[in-house]
Amino acid sequence: MAGERRFTRIPPESSGDRIYMKHTSTIPYDAKDPAYVWKVGETYVIEGNFGDTIYCILNSVDEVDSDGAASTTKGFIHVRYEEMNEFQNYNAVDDQNIYEEGQSLGVDTPKALVNGTAYDVYTNTTHIVGINNPSYATEVDRFGSLNTRFSEGAPELTSYNKLRVSNPILLGQYDFSEQSLRSQFATSQEGSGETVWQPDFGHIKISGYLTGDRATYTSSLWHPCPAGAGVKFIFAARTSSAGNATDGTLRFWGAFDATDGAFFALVQNQLSIRHRWTINGITNNVAVSQADWNQDTLDGTGGVKNTSGMNLDTTKQNLYWVDFQHYGGGRIRWGVYYQGERITCHVMDMGNGQMPGNVLYNAFSNPSRPLCWSCAKRSDPVVPGGSPDPLTEEAIYAYGGAVWLEADADLLQEGNYRQYADNYTIDGNSTSTTYLTTLRPQASNSEIDAAVANGDATFTGENHTLYAPQKLEITAVGDRIQITDADVATNVLTVTTSVPHYLAVDDAVDVYGTATVNGRYTVTAVTSPTIFTANAPGVANTTNETGELVGPKDGDTDSRMVEVRLFQKCIMRGTSYKNINFTTVEEDEYGDHIAHGPEFARFVVDGRYTYDFFDHFNRIQNGTVRNGSDQSFSRGFQTLLSLVGDDDKYSTGVQRVRAQVGPHPTFGTTIHYFDDKGRVIVRRKDRDGTNNKEFDNTDYTGIKNTEGDWHYLSILDRDEAWLYNSTADIDDDRSVRVLQLNADPTGTIAVGGTVTLDTGGHTAVAKAIYVDGGNFYLGVEARSNAAFDGYTGTINTSAFTVSGVTKSSDRIGSWGGIGGGTWDEEDERTTFDLDYKTSLLAVDSSGWGTSSDSISNENRLYGPTPIQPAWTFMVRHLHETTHDTNVRTVMRWKERIQ
Repeated sequence: MAGERRFTRIPPESSGDRIYMKHTSTIPYDAKDPAYVWKVGETYVIEGNFGDTIYCILNSVDEVDSDGAASTTKGFIHVRYEEMNEFQNYNAVDDQNIYEEGQSLGVDTPKALVNGTAYDVYTNTTHIVGINNPSYATEVDRFGSLNTRFSEGAPELTSYNKLRVSNPILLGQYDFSEQSLRSQFATSQEGSGETVWQPDFGHIKISGYLTGDRATYTSSLWHPCPAGAGVKFIFAARTSSAGNATDGTLRFWGAFDATDGAFFALVQNQLSIRHRWTINGITNNVAVSQADWNQDTLDGTGGVKNTSGMNLDTTKQNLYWVDFQHYGGGRIRWGVYYQGERITCHVMDMGNGQMPGNVLYNAFSNPSRPLCWSCAKRSDPVVPGGSPDPLTEEAIYAYGGAVWLEADADLLQEGNYRQYADNYTIDGNSTSTTYLTTLRPQASNSEIDAAVANGDATFTGENHTLYAPQKLEITAVGDRIQITDADVATNVLTVTTSVPHYLAVDDAVDVYGTATVNGRYTVTAVTSPTIFTANAPGVANTTNETGELVGPKDGDTDSRMVEVRLFQKCIMRGTSYKNINFTTVEEDEYGDHIAHGPEFARFVVDGRYTYDFFDHFNRIQNGTVRNGSDQSFSRGFQTLLSLVGDDDKYSTGVQRVRAQVGPHPTFGTTIHYFDDKGRVIVRRKDRDGTNNKEFDNTDYTGIKNTEGDWHYLSILDRDEAWLYNSTADIDDDRSVRVLQLNADPTGTIAVGGTVTLDTGGHTAVAKAIYVDGGNFYLGVEARSNAAFDGYTGTINTSAFTVSGVTKSSDRIGSWGGIGGGTWDEEDERTTFDLDYKTSLLAVDSSGWGTSSDSISNENRLYGPTPIQPAWTFMVRHLHETTHDTNVRTVMRWKERIQ
């Protein structure tokens, strides 16, 4: 009778009642290869010699002969049969072959031979029941876990094997059902690859069509992984097909980027899990095929290798998970959720040298991992057999995910405390919004560079530091009042100031910066709003001294009311970023502000105020600033409304190609997506008839359409830009030409007036005048011709003679022009010595079929994604004042280097 091995009889009722038993078999063997090592837990196949074909799992081995002596060729294996073989009462017979699963039966050399008669061994199966109601018994699930308290499945353990009894901390959550979250993801769309949000389905379609296509969707947040705590990634995805052996398609999804990670992979039609790590600049990949997963193969076959019984179909949406330990090698786990239970499909442990090839290093070069979904088309079949068919669109669909920290820790408080302080002068006569500064993360982490490269400045490491803003302290007071004349006569000091001084009789005041009269005085008379007198006993007579007031009743106590505004990613040009010492942040204060980005804070300062960011930014995902991911190959795009070939933006007589962009792909407003000097080419918006996105520039010679051969943007306003072929050309056009003249042009040539070369008749616009003793300089912009370079001769109908021309590429306030000297420091904050109106070296339309043709919005600007977020600080007076305001800022934040 079938199934006899599952029971034993109770005498004397040997033909009646049965007790449930678990069957195992002890099989003697010989003829084993002495070098072969039995693999406990693996499946073996016993067949041949007219016996039954038996699949069994190896429990243990006794490597001894029949006399008990140790042997490398003889012994006994203790196995349990697959359930069907057990039920069919199969048994091994003498001289059958013993194969390791995966060998070709009857072809490959067996590992050993059955040597004699196998015998059965039974294990009693005990049930624990309730004493009052024996029908209530404990349950062991199909994974072998005893269900003692948890009614909804096996308890969850953290990556460090702690019972999860409290809520983990959410690091990031991504739901694509209502929005694409473009501001939080880096995309790569190479070739005809696409990332498209499809709101009707609530997913991101990431696809490729032609050979060489690649598209990725990678979170900008690299989720922090503190030592001794695990991080769990949960992510949903499906594939457009199960793939085939010749389609050349690779689809990856999980916690990874180009250098490190743990993820699932469908390579053509082969499903696997992958571990990727980069050490010493070398990227390694370990792939484990589905059939070799050591916890659950998820192939629907059931039995001990597929205890869940799940048959994973990647073309259906599924919820996947990954967690890891990282430090000291550690353990990585991959799995899925199925019928409400968390299933582990594979475990990889690299501690103590268990993972060959990675015995000296941590699991990843950086354990802080982003979430990523990607699709690529290869030119050669990854799986041997046949030729690839690249002309088929394949995709992976990303539905969203979440990342959880399995520890009770506030990582926002775990960073290094940093700050930056500076002073700015604001025009007292203006209530317009004034640009103060922009802060942004450095693209390359200098601390990592120094540590890893040991001082090699050529090494660059992507900076994925998390910046948690803490406080912004603002002080707004009247600027120090300048003394234009200080005279002392018979112990009486008379002071004339550049603006009203606010002083009254008996007020104390400090004078600073003069030659002889520095000190504190008491006002005796106020002659006018700009003149006062004070007793000056013991001070020698003097005249025409200059300095400033610094004591009571000047700027130190003259509180000002200003409005401070903070913006994300404003449109800037002409920035000059400098590194802030002891931080991984850089700062600009001389850029030209073109248009606002999203505003995220606005408040009023009446003298002094501290804005606490932590009241509003107290989460990792939305409370930190960080660079984008995939920095070397991330690509973005923006709709191109027009590309006009005969534009003369500033009426200089020079026609150049002007690009006008459409809505920002993240913010939706019509502002630039790419940065000033950003690299771009022109591409089609959609695939053409051959499913290619390359722009046809046959009739538009000079317009670049191939990645690597870039144009560079020179931003004109919020949505327009010139195209250049190098940043050096942009810098050359923007350098103000400084003409050294034979006389002072003040009063003859007005700033903003026309300057004409008498030879050639070429024109420019006067930008600034500087007089240094007997040296007279005139800066010009909006040049109509390169003839200004090297020009000597007369201008404006012999009004002045030019003895030389130099380029000024520095800011007004610090230029090293002809004869040395500096521009007027008072103009440093309000006037720039960059020329944004000259376009002599910009791309023109001389090779176009018709120079006035406009390339329509069927195309896009495409290029490397701007990866550095920027915070721009701006301020304005709430009402005009009689003299300038000094604004002092102290910005404090925490940096978590990763």
